[in-house]
Order: sequence, then structure tokens, then C-alpha cells
Amino acid sequence: MLAAIVAAAPYPTIRLLKGNGRWQEATQQGVSGFSALLFSFGVRLQKELDVPVGLMLGAVGGTASGYWLSEEALKNDAACQAAIKKFAATFNYEEEMKKYEKAAADAKAQNKRAPRPPGKSGEIGGGKVGRLYEALIRPMIPFGIRGVLWDQGEAGTGLGGVDQFTLMGALIRGWRNEWRQGEFPFIYVEKPSGGGCAWNPDDPVTNKGQPFEPLPAKVPNDGGYVETHIRIMRHPNTAMAISSDLGPNTHPTNKSGYGHRATDVALGMVYGKKIEYYRLLYASHAIEGGKVRVKFTHVGQGLAFKHGDKLQGFAIAGDDKVFRWADAKIAGDTVVVSSAAVAKPVAIRYAWASKRTWANLFNKDGLPAIPFRTDQ
Repeated sequence: MLAAIVAAAPYPTIRLLKGNGRWQEATQQGVSGFSALLFSFGVRLQKELDVPVGLMLGAVGGTASGYWLSEEALKNDAACQAAIKKFAATFNYEEEMKKYEKAAADAKAQNKRAPRPPGKSGEIGGGKVGRLYEALIRPMIPFGIRGVLWDQGEAGTGLGGVDQFTLMGALIRGWRNEWRQGEFPFIYVEKPSGGGCAWNPDDPVTNKGQPFEPLPAKVPNDGGYVETHIRIMRHPNTAMAISSDLGPNTHPTNKSGYGHRATDVALGMVYGKKIEYYRLLYASHAIEGGKVRVKFTHVGQGLAFKHGDKLQGFAIAGDDKVFRWADAKIAGDTVVVSSAAVAKPVAIRYAWASKRTWANLFNKDGLPAIPFRTDQ
């Protein structure tokens, strides 16, 4: 799919810019070394809109988000500063350095890559806050911008005590303030990549997705990192490009699939095209006796499950806060969840795990439901 896109070059109405370099035409030579995800995004966007498209690239694989916002944006963000202050009260830098030195020595002895050294509260170990922003993003600010496609942050924030949701709020506000072009759209790729099964494994967009699997015996409880990234959508004028069904790894192989998904979001969110660009998103729930009814937005053509012989992936808990796998039934545009072992439910979860290939709720447009929990 990507090879065909590149082979069709040149693209006379697409221009490319890398970091602080010069604009180039989208020839086969110009595309070489450019972001495969961003280029496939731009090619389809140009085709759908029939307007010239300029793509500006600032990216370094596997880097922490703390490198990508300015020092001013971090210092001026109240939420980040509160998190840093709270973390500083419990963080022992000297003790963490001792642990790091031992881990680094062990890694060297085993011919492995050393871990990143710890940073003091509000700092990034082994680097400087904002260094990639200054090198690759600030030089672009004189140019007009229609929006951002963000696919960084695989290595976390790099700042102890500051989670991805909080830091991305500062980054998004900082970029908008520094560009001085209002609240331009900010589309980000869901992290971590993969973790879920695909509606159609034969579709070129999702053919690298992980296969459907049976429910594990125990209900997982490791969805916090996934949830933190999903919450970024709460920042104004942001949207998430779905990647859970596109395949795993920091550098996934199906880059054109990622570009396709991101283009769907841009076309629907930014340009108002009638396209279902989002997957099922939890809206609300109501407890009805021993059952819980869940409502969603972005239902599209309707709810459905795929693979296996039943809808699965929901867990339910009573006052004891012990989650058990639940029975789940589609009822129109809602899902009704229950368990014979939980007479009085108080909370439910869906796909709340780092790996959730056993969760199979989709809309009929083929987009998977977003993991959620109703408990805190």
C-alpha cells in the first residue's frame, strides 16, 4: 500500500519540509527519508480535498514528550508545575541515581542498552526539556499551519510525576500560543500502538492487527497507561487517530494504515466530511437493578461484535470492588451488562488492559470501542 503511494510520485501539489530544512517537491527522491505516516496522510488528504498540501515534519522516533514543548510552556503551565511540586516532595534523586548506576553497569556487562538516567524533579534525565522543540518545531513557526498530527511520546513524558495527559495539555497550549493562530486542530495517534484485534484482518488498513484471542481467566487491571492517552481527547479541539487494531510496536510496519486513520479524523473533524472517523466512545451508563446499560457516541451504522460467538470484554463489580467477567448483550445502540455473581453492580469496565485482543465490540463501520471504566 505504501509502496504504491511512493511509486506514484511525483505529486505536483504536495510540498515537503523536514525540520529546519527547505521545502521540496514530493518526488520519489524528495519522499526518501520523509515520514511514511505523514506522507501517506498528506497524499490522501490532497486527493480528498483537491487543494495543495504542505507537510512539515519534526519527528524523532521513540522520544519522550518532554523534549517537544518549550521550557516556557512547561514553566507557565499550572497543572504541570503542581504535578512537579507534588513529585518533588517524595522523590529522592540521590537514591534513584544509585539505582540507575547499578542498572547501567548491569546493562553494560550484558551488552545491552543502558536505561535513561533519572532527572531531578521537573527535568529530563540525560537530556533537556524542549531540546527537540527548539531544533525541529520552533523553526517552522513562521509558516501558516492548518493543524497538527502528533505521533510521538512512545517513551512517556520523561518528567517524573507528570503524566502524558497533563504534559500534552501544556504542549498543545504552548504550541498554539507560540504559533499565534488560534486553537488549531491537534490530532494525535493513540498510544501505545496495537493491543486490540481488527474488524477485518484482510483490510489493507488493519491487516497488521493482532488476532482475536479468548478471554483470559482473570480480569486484567493494567489499563492505566492506555487510559491516560485516551484522556488527551479532553483537551479542546483534539482528536485521537485509532491505532489499537493496526498492529503493535513503537515503529509499526503498516505506516500507510496509520496515515489512513489519521486522514479519516482530519476529514471528519476538521473539514466536515460525512465520515465515521471515531470509534465507539463511552457516553454514560445507568444501573437497572442487577444490570448496567451503557450508552455510546460515534455509533455510526450501529453496534456489533466480531469474532467468536458472543460479545465479550466487559467486566462488572459490586461493592466489594472485585471485577468479574460479565455477560454483555447489544440492545439497539446500547450494551446491557450483567453477571449472576454480582447482584448489585456499582461499576463496569471494558477492555481496560494493555493488551485487549479479546475485546470485540465495534461499530458496523469497523471501528473498535475505546476502553473505559466507570470506577475511579
